[in-house]
Amino acid sequence: MSESGGSPYQPYKPVPQPEPSAPPPGWKEKYLEPLKKKSSQLAKAIKENAGKLREYEQERKERKTKTPRQKLQDRDLSKLTYMLNLDRPGR
Repeated sequence: MSESGGSPYQPYKPVPQPEPSAPPPGWKEKYLEPLKKKSSQLAKAIKENAGKLREYEQERKERKTKTPRQKLQDRDLSKLTYMLNLDRPGR
C-alpha cells in the first residue's frame, strides 16, 4: 500500500483547496479595537481572580490539615456539618 492514503492501485491525486477569502472591510475596527480597549480591564480582572484562587487554595489546605476538634470550633464548618447531618436519611 502506498503512503499516500489512497488505493494501492490508483495514484494519489491531491484535491485543490479553494483560496481563502479576504476579510470584510472594517473587520479590524469591529473585532480588534474593542479587544485593545478591554485589555487593561481584563488584565485587572485576571489578577484579582488569581488572588482569589490563591486565597481559596490556601484556605482549603488549612481546612484539610485541621484536627476534628479544630473543625468543630470553626463556626462555618460546624454549621455546614450540622446542616448536612440533618439531611442524612436514616438518622
